[in-house]
Amino acid sequence: MIRMARVGRLCVTGFLAVLAWWSAMPASWAQNRPHLTRLRNRLTVITKEVHSSNVVAVSVFVRGGVSAEPADLPGLANFTHHMLLRGTTHRTAEEIMAPIEAIGGTLRARADHDYSMIYLLCAADALRTGLTVMSDVIRNPRFDPAEVEKQREQILSAFTRLDQDPRWVLQKEMGRLLYASGPYSRVVPGTPESVKRITREQLVSFHRQQYTPENLIVVVVGNIDRAAAEESVARAFGDMSFSMRPPAVPQPSTWRPLGDLGTNVAVRSQATDLAHLLIGFPMGAITREEYPAVLVLNSLLGGGMGSRLMREVRERQGLSYSPGTYLAEYCGPSYLAAYIPTEPVRLVFGLNGPYHTPEMMLNRVKDALLEQFDWVRQHPVSEAELQRARRYTIGTFIYDHQRTVNQARYLGWFELSGLGYQYDEELPKAIEKVTKEDILALARKYFTHYAIALIVPESNSERR
Repeated sequence: MIRMARVGRLCVTGFLAVLAWWSAMPASWAQNRPHLTRLRNRLTVITKEVHSSNVVAVSVFVRGGVSAEPADLPGLANFTHHMLLRGTTHRTAEEIMAPIEAIGGTLRARADHDYSMIYLLCAADALRTGLTVMSDVIRNPRFDPAEVEKQREQILSAFTRLDQDPRWVLQKEMGRLLYASGPYSRVVPGTPESVKRITREQLVSFHRQQYTPENLIVVVVGNIDRAAAEESVARAFGDMSFSMRPPAVPQPSTWRPLGDLGTNVAVRSQATDLAHLLIGFPMGAITREEYPAVLVLNSLLGGGMGSRLMREVRERQGLSYSPGTYLAEYCGPSYLAAYIPTEPVRLVFGLNGPYHTPEMMLNRVKDALLEQFDWVRQHPVSEAELQRARRYTIGTFIYDHQRTVNQARYLGWFELSGLGYQYDEELPKAIEKVTKEDILALARKYFTHYAIALIVPESNSERR
């Protein structure tokens, strides 16, 4: 899961509202704390009552995702998951969506490195209808041969579009540069070559192996009664039999030797007017001990107009309009990266005067980014800078929770990642306790080795 450090400015009134909400949060959350139960078939159910609006969000997480697919079949998890909405043994694709649209709902599916997820948003009084459709979709996909070929063509056509997106290309290259092996070195859609090879039988087999009750987490958040919601989930999924064959054990991802990373650079050319630079620093797996400080460090470097990259790289040096950072957040070893689009050349003075060549500009931008990472590795941040980063991190977390569907996503992700669903309530308090010493120790531990991915504009001859 990619967690971007937001660059936009929080308005003053909005920020004051966040702080007011935060000060009252312990009391308000205590009244609507999430609850976890397990059905007899070992399916996990998490519910949370939120009565501020008459909507309900349901997210069904399937453990595994890319981490569960065979290494020689990248894209199998994504292909399988997207087939769920293409028809069941009881419904066509149109008949899946018709009852959802009739209740004004939305049904979507997505795959990721550590999980696949299908989610529903609908009116609270339509929960049972929505769960009935979701249960059918998850349990009884048809994998109609004609639909398999249609979905294959859609995935293959998406590669062309994705390969024109600089951020997508850079993230794909960064995974390859940082990880020696394992699912985090691959992208979720796989490769065109692999997608062409995947058979219907492999899709069916992967579904039978992974979509079992002990491998599912069903999260229901919204205007519900907890007991009634749990009963509705049990009605929809309670008779689902667990598999005699256990789900695939997620494959481990391993870093490349750290000594190789400094020289690990990928350069790609693309039909773009800007150059794009991504620098990635390998970090550890997400843990309760480090996670709050990692989030604050991400905000300190690239979150908002007050972040170090915005102040130093944009405002003081004028090297880019929108530098930022993101955390590639996995159940296993994760990484933090800085991204910056910039002009490939720049005039220094006069129309015909000296200019910075692409090599000069990219080296200057790279040095400016690394300077900020090196600074926080060598110096304790000021109390004011730390306080801004802590409040910014809490503020964006709270803003995310204004949407019911995001609350369901956080609860499911925290439970699946091993932090526990209760961590959704505990995290803001843990962020408040992050110290300058925590930030310095984290930076010294992780900001020592990095990899670089570059996209440079194609030359005129390449574009012809």
